[in-house]
Amino acid sequence: MKKQHIILLLSVFICGACTMIIELTGSRILAPFFGTSMYIWASLIGIILGSMALGYYIGGKIADESPSIERYSNIISLGALCIAIMGIIKTPLLAVINMLNMPLIAAGLLSATILFAVPALILAMVSPYAVKLTLTSLDTTGSTMGSLYSMSTFGSIVGTFLAGFVLIPLLGNTIIVGVVSLLLVIIAILLTPKYNLWKKITLSALIILFFFILKPIGLSSVNANIVYEGETEYTSVAIADSEDVRYFKMGVAYESGMYLNGSDELVFDYAKYYDLAEHFNPSMKDAMILGGAGYSYPKYYLNKHPNNTMDVVEIDPKVTKIAQEYFNLDVNNPRLGIIHKDGRSFLNQNTKKYDAIFGDAFKSSTPPYELVTVESHRKILESLDDNGVYIMNLISAAQGKDAKMLEAVYATLREVFPQVFVYLTHPDTPEVKQNVMLVALNSPYAPSLTSTDANFNALLQTLYTGVIAEREPFTDDHSPTEFYSL
Repeated sequence: MKKQHIILLLSVFICGACTMIIELTGSRILAPFFGTSMYIWASLIGIILGSMALGYYIGGKIADESPSIERYSNIISLGALCIAIMGIIKTPLLAVINMLNMPLIAAGLLSATILFAVPALILAMVSPYAVKLTLTSLDTTGSTMGSLYSMSTFGSIVGTFLAGFVLIPLLGNTIIVGVVSLLLVIIAILLTPKYNLWKKITLSALIILFFFILKPIGLSSVNANIVYEGETEYTSVAIADSEDVRYFKMGVAYESGMYLNGSDELVFDYAKYYDLAEHFNPSMKDAMILGGAGYSYPKYYLNKHPNNTMDVVEIDPKVTKIAQEYFNLDVNNPRLGIIHKDGRSFLNQNTKKYDAIFGDAFKSSTPPYELVTVESHRKILESLDDNGVYIMNLISAAQGKDAKMLEAVYATLREVFPQVFVYLTHPDTPEVKQNVMLVALNSPYAPSLTSTDANFNALLQTLYTGVIAEREPFTDDHSPTEFYSL
């Protein structure tokens, strides 16, 4: 096999891998601004596939006109440059699009088009052009095309695993994009005749300059309040300080807050509603919460109830480590159990009984669909003692067009629990999206909805007594949470 043919096969493999690395990393690039909903994934995949389809066509046309190894090398170089530019403009561009307050679908499509359409198109041009350069006889057309497209697909598989299992958990998005650009430049250099070598070396130097000098300067001036920023296996995380409060941001949402003066008091009002578990079940001892993030409520709960225990089900071990470092989490507290597991998987296998369970797991501003179905709530009911209480945090309105999420989750809970009550953190504006707290009781006896405790009574007074429209409950078979949260 000729050296040039080997390099062509290698280049097709690398370009296939780079395409998938950029696609998977793209989800993390968009997540801090628009979340990781199905709409964002559909926008990203759809735009990239459409761009690749056009790239295959254009690449074939160009190859038929004047095939040359020099032009082929330049295509790969152009792809490297476009990816580098994408990496540089991504943060300010997405910030501007986010400020426009566009509908989520429109914002996702626009962002994916501007950032990823051109790089995907150019990388897709590589395979048909490589076919043209490799073909030496019509008798071997099938085997030649088969070997090249097989290498491209194999590269895509390797890129998928590499991005998902290694690069994204270990490296930041910017570094990944820079590494991909440099890798493409190296392939272009291997393909380039010596007289044009300096062109590729110059391009490589520019990429290094962009990513390791210019980019950090731009970030430091824009995000002066960022204490920590990084990636985990599941999401992007940022820790930010603002005046006297430290915030724990996952994706687009601020999941936890902590006062910097050392107080364990709750920053977010919605979390105070979890205290109602004590009102509805005064003998409460053992509790569990789905979703840890900064562990704000578990710390507060254990401090307030020195004889109680709490298990925290948090899927992401790195989130726990971040909370330990930046949110004063004591992982050695004997009354705190930390379970690194998917919430639904935990519920399916759990045999322990709890007096109270709290739901605070989110993907962006939407709870994971598998945790709001009839089937999952039956598992929650099975995990509660007699007279146990389940309190769930939800982002929704109580009335009007933005109430679909509450209507569906309320119907789902009513399908399972004997009693369900709805409390609004902003009761004067039920038509506005807000933290809605649903209290579901494993008891047929009517509870008291007032209290002599002033704090409890203030929360109980926000009971929503309006009509909640009927809607089909969520099930494992059909749980359109992201559609209802639009």
